[in-house]
Amino acid sequence: MLDTEVPADFRLTEAIGNAGEHAFSPEHLALRRSGDLTEDDVIGPYYRRHAPFRAKISPAMAVGDVIVITGRVWSFRKKTPIGGCLLDVWQADAAGHYDNEDSAHPPKPHTFINRSRFHCDERGHYELDTTFPGPYRMDATTWRSPHLHFLVRAIGYKTLVTQLFFEGAPYLETDPFVKRSLIIPLRDVVAEAGNYRHGTFDIVLADDIDETV
Repeated sequence: MLDTEVPADFRLTEAIGNAGEHAFSPEHLALRRSGDLTEDDVIGPYYRRHAPFRAKISPAMAVGDVIVITGRVWSFRKKTPIGGCLLDVWQADAAGHYDNEDSAHPPKPHTFINRSRFHCDERGHYELDTTFPGPYRMDATTWRSPHLHFLVRAIGYKTLVTQLFFEGAPYLETDPFVKRSLIIPLRDVVAEAGNYRHGTFDIVLADDIDETV
């Protein structure tokens, strides 16, 4: 059974300097090749445990452009999809606010806005539906580019904490946590039920074994 608690060694932090290399260092100039390990990123200060299980992240009728993200979760070593893995996703709303950012007025324990958990299917596929997150100011001079947070767990694989960014979004070049391999394009889709933007984000996990043996 999957451990539903975030590992203790993940720091609940979002401060300049904790991301490691700058977003556009030479190591990150090329987009991630198919099959490469998905890069990690900071978990940030707004993670909450025990989000409800649902495929729609944002509330019904939430303000903002609808986006749909699909993808598969893969094993780096085996090059095969990982079925049944657990994805934990959270984000800011269209105005750049998290449900738990105001410590003086925290959300009720069972109220979760713009965050959810879900399992990928037996072939590693997942799909989530949400609204495009807004940017927000980290400090007096630094803005976060719109992003989604991912915490991905599967038995036999190393837990991944990462973020997803979007081509053409503001502050990509100045957000200290942007990594080029984590940026995806979105395309417009016209559908009878309503128009939306679609993107693909495949996730590749490291196998939890000693590969030197």
